[in-house]
Amino acid sequence: MGRPPKFERQQAIVAARDLFWAQGFQHTTVSELIIAMGIQRSSFYNSFKSRESVFREAIFDYKSITPDRALLNVRNGDAIGAAFTVFFKALCKFVITNGKGRGCFASNMLSEMGNRSDDTALLIKQLFKAQLVNYNRLIHIAVEQGELSEDTQSGALALEIAMFQVGMNTHSKLHNNEETLWACARLFLKQNGLLDEQNTLH
Repeated sequence: MGRPPKFERQQAIVAARDLFWAQGFQHTTVSELIIAMGIQRSSFYNSFKSRESVFREAIFDYKSITPDRALLNVRNGDAIGAAFTVFFKALCKFVITNGKGRGCFASNMLSEMGNRSDDTALLIKQLFKAQLVNYNRLIHIAVEQGELSEDTQSGALALEIAMFQVGMNTHSKLHNNEETLWACARLFLKQNGLLDEQNTLH
């Protein structure tokens, strides 16, 4: 049996994630990753094989801590407006606290890779498509439960929410203030009938 790698994998992945987040995928080299992750070149290739595999772990690590993961657990009978209100309020805090002027890691990668068709780009696109499917599911539930009108265009509204989210994440690089972001998100939710006032309080 080979000797186990002499580094903490999760710590190394977080370091790689932050480097990708700061520089982008294309502008991050293997040599830079090795330095940031604090590992030997041999350990890098033995444990991760490639820059692409490190990125894959980094993006899934990021998705595991983002507020939208909670929306996957929303089911029939749950208040959809409340779920989206809590989500966007948490997102405003998250993108400021964790983004630190860098915006959203996933959104940044979508902007960088949107016109590409390699496996890494396809992974990013699949993550956003899955998110859109879930938003569409939630809008359908909201219509069925009477939170939204029956003539609501579920697919269009789901896409509008996803587009607003990406836009807000991008603008957080310029407007790096939680209160400013929440004021915009609150107005967006209200205009679309998804604001739950009881969940707007700190």
